[in-house]
Amino acid sequence: EETHSYSDDEHGAKKEFIEKTVTVNNYKLAWDLGCNTGDFSRICEKNCEYVVAVDGDQGAIEKLYGSQLESKSKTVLPLILNMSNLSPNQGWASSERIAFDQRSKPDLVICLALIHHLRMTNNIPNKLFLKWLRSLNADVVLEFVGREDEMVAKLLTNKEEKYSDYNLEQFLQEVDLYFNIAERESLKEGKREIFLLLPKDRVLRSISNDVTEFRNKA
Repeated sequence: EETHSYSDDEHGAKKEFIEKTVTVNNYKLAWDLGCNTGDFSRICEKNCEYVVAVDGDQGAIEKLYGSQLESKSKTVLPLILNMSNLSPNQGWASSERIAFDQRSKPDLVICLALIHHLRMTNNIPNKLFLKWLRSLNADVVLEFVGREDEMVAKLLTNKEEKYSDYNLEQFLQEVDLYFNIAERESLKEGKREIFLLLPKDRVLRSISNDVTEFRNKA
């Protein structure tokens, strides 16, 4: 919350992008991946039927959980989850507890300031992450953090690997394999960009039962 490197105006612009997206598109089930303490989950909560808020930081999720108890909200589910090691099928014959990304499919996924962590901390290529996002068949709001950003510089400190594939040009080429860019906005004087991505060749599906299914299987 206190070290996100955004000015108040810049942070406000990011919030406006999310708010406009969820207001216009009337999503039901949203996933906020890398949710931190849930600022953007709460924006989604106002316009979505249910929000699954995920982060690997236990302290951040505890804070979000506490705020949900305080407000008596039952529409945001905070989960501690390592995005580079998602919960798989478990239990007898691997069928008692279903993998996180198989419990249901969201119709919106938010990934804000997450992709650089997956690439540089967990060594997951952007293309693989984008391919996984496409498998969810959902609209995606994704914030790309450029190499010039101070948060990327911190991640690269003392690393021999410089991740030459991590740049906006290659990212856009990889996005084009799986998504169409519906909206795009520059943030932090061009150091970051936020996108609304729509799946190419989307499979039409009924989402009326997704919220109930996730609640039952969570």
